Amino acid sequence: MKSRIMSLFVCIVFMLAMSSIAAAQVCQGTLSAHSKELYVGVDFNITFFNAETASGGDTVTLALPAGLTLAGGTNPAASAPWTIYTWTVQGAVPGPYDFNVSISGPGVNCTKYSNATIISPAVAPIIVPAITDLGTLTLGQAVSLDVDLTNVGGVANSVSGYISSNGGSLAVPNDFSHASIANSTTATSAHVFTPAYCGVDSVTAYVQNIHDGNGYDVAPVQVSDFFTVVGSDAAFSTVGAAGPVAQYAALDFSFTVDNIGALDASDVQVEILVDNATVTTVSVGALVAGATSSQVYNHNVGGISVGTHTVTFRVTAGSECSSANNEVMTTFDVTAGTPPPAPPALGGTGGGGGGGGGRTGDTYILTLTENDPTETLRLKTGDTVKYTYDGESYSFLFRYVYSDKAKMGVSKSTSYKEYSLDEDKKYKLNLDEEPESDLSILPSGLNRGTGDFTFELLGVSKKPIITLLPPKKTVSVEETSAELESGIEEKTEEEGAFSEGILDFVETFDERSSAPIWGGILLSLLIIGAGVALYVFAARKRY
Repeated sequence: MKSRIMSLFVCIVFMLAMSSIAAAQVCQGTLSAHSKELYVGVDFNITFFNAETASGGDTVTLALPAGLTLAGGTNPAASAPWTIYTWTVQGAVPGPYDFNVSISGPGVNCTKYSNATIISPAVAPIIVPAITDLGTLTLGQAVSLDVDLTNVGGVANSVSGYISSNGGSLAVPNDFSHASIANSTTATSAHVFTPAYCGVDSVTAYVQNIHDGNGYDVAPVQVSDFFTVVGSDAAFSTVGAAGPVAQYAALDFSFTVDNIGALDASDVQVEILVDNATVTTVSVGALVAGATSSQVYNHNVGGISVGTHTVTFRVTAGSECSSANNEVMTTFDVTAGTPPPAPPALGGTGGGGGGGGGRTGDTYILTLTENDPTETLRLKTGDTVKYTYDGESYSFLFRYVYSDKAKMGVSKSTSYKEYSLDEDKKYKLNLDEEPESDLSILPSGLNRGTGDFTFELLGVSKKPIITLLPPKKTVSVEETSAELESGIEEKTEEEGAFSEGILDFVETFDERSSAPIWGGILLSLLIIGAGVALYVFAARKRY
């Protein structure tokens, strides 16, 4: 009997021991408080990762000690293997706390333990950032931006940060740092930026590496400002090309460009391309906001092939906001044409009177005044420009216009001179006995028999009109040519013969020989002697 009682006692003790071992089983998985710093009155999370394979359908329960309260999350919750459970917890007083999670049910009975310490918040810096109110900016113009960092907390702190432009319109040298910002003081970092794009954008200053009194990180702070970047915007409203045109003939390329931007546009340039090859660049100049400029460029197509060709217009301007409408293309048709005759040799002699040779062209009347001292004429080989003053007619005969060179003859009555002109070179001309130049001629856009010739009246403040003296000597138009140092070809019939007052480059060819001074003195003495004799004769007669 006694042995049976002992056997029963041993069996009960073994069962209790096994039950205790089962109750003491540690759950597989992880249990932790997620936050690095846990402050009094501040929510923090406790997470549990369940790695118990057989726990499906069991119950998961978070057990909290006194002083910690559950602020969110399901407790208890149904267990499922490989699941993360999260509870939000808050502590009322500082101190260390132990907590655990248990899984109970038919499949598993286990417990997982962990702990956390809640602290009172230390005195920490409070950094208040501010940046310049940028407002409206101009494309391509530098702008200053200041970042002010004010510490309104209780302790000094070192901070660093950077600046970024959210839309990319500012090129930003973006880093800044301050070794120590004392309490109630402000540190400023100055930056200079250049807006690179138009439109609405924002700039943000990010302040980081702030630490509290315990050396823990404080959340970064930031501040932003919105701004608008404006500029000019040159855009084509119309483009055109007259046509069809025969080979070796000229046609007009026309365009109208508008400044549809908010600011005035400077240095507006329109490039004109035929079949993607640049033929000219037209300078429109400055164009105020809302203004329009229409231009026509006369282009000789030369020996271009018969058929349809493209002409492209490209506009650029200073402080240009948009390039979306800066290029327009159109077409023109070319028909078969006859090449122009070969140009005469540069050293050839002229014909009678007006320079001779070449085709017969049109005649233009040149009028220059102080109020309108400049005139540009589109001339071709054989054209004549006449200037008339006080009944005298002066002729400029363009005997030859080809490629980048022209030959011009000048005549008055039967006198004649011939000059070679290079493209885009301004020639100053002397038309009277004064040493200063009176007129200038600038050839430009020379191309296969046509070109622009700009006549400008010089010294208009002193000479409201051109004064031309009649020639004292004349020369024959049949004389030979001689190339002068200035590039002039002067025709002379006899040595010393010239046409005074007619066109001269820079220098005045004044070859008059002075009358002897003794002749003038002798004439004066004779006049004085005659006067004295008359006086004496009259006096003697009276007495």
